[in-house]
Amino acid sequence: MSDTIKERSNQTTRLYKLQNEMFLDYINKIKTYSSTNIENIYVKYMSDTKLNEIDIKNKINVEIKSIEDTFYKIMQENISSDEFSVGYEPKSSFVFKKLLNENKEATLNALQRLAMDFYHDEDISYGIVSLLSYLDYKEIYPVGQCIALSFGSYPNLAVKEALIRAFESWCNNDSLRFINKMRFEEEWLEDYRLTVISDIEEFCR
Repeated sequence: MSDTIKERSNQTTRLYKLQNEMFLDYINKIKTYSSTNIENIYVKYMSDTKLNEIDIKNKINVEIKSIEDTFYKIMQENISSDEFSVGYEPKSSFVFKKLLNENKEATLNALQRLAMDFYHDEDISYGIVSLLSYLDYKEIYPVGQCIALSFGSYPNLAVKEALIRAFESWCNNDSLRFINKMRFEEEWLEDYRLTVISDIEEFCR
């Protein structure tokens, strides 16, 4: 093996280790918020007899916003550093599912903000739309579907393909209703859309 090939191999190994370390770091950050579901936050403040109703609402809103901001940062860092390859579930998918389990409302709000804030960024937009393919339809309804539809006229072809793939993975009557309204100028994308429609129709019979 030449020195050049060895160096490339070493670089790949170091990158893989770094990605795994980052992945574990995200999981540890999420564990910090293991008690952040909405019910626990309400119970914590409602049991404080020194607070009036307005104080309680304000404290709850501040804490939920803080959690949402933290989840937003975790998702942004994770999606930015992840690799999205067709047919392989990305690591950010596991992180996102963990976040959903900890606090669904904060997670979906953070994802919606991320999609809006980075709509101009093709790489992050592709990551977000690709991620949707690996998430349960009902679990992210209706936020996930609204995010997907917002990318219907996105100029990047890879994002458009990922969008079709998301509806293909959900494979239900809602997906059929949405994808039937879409049109793509690119022949290969339109062919893909029509194939997915046919497959979903067959599945939903």
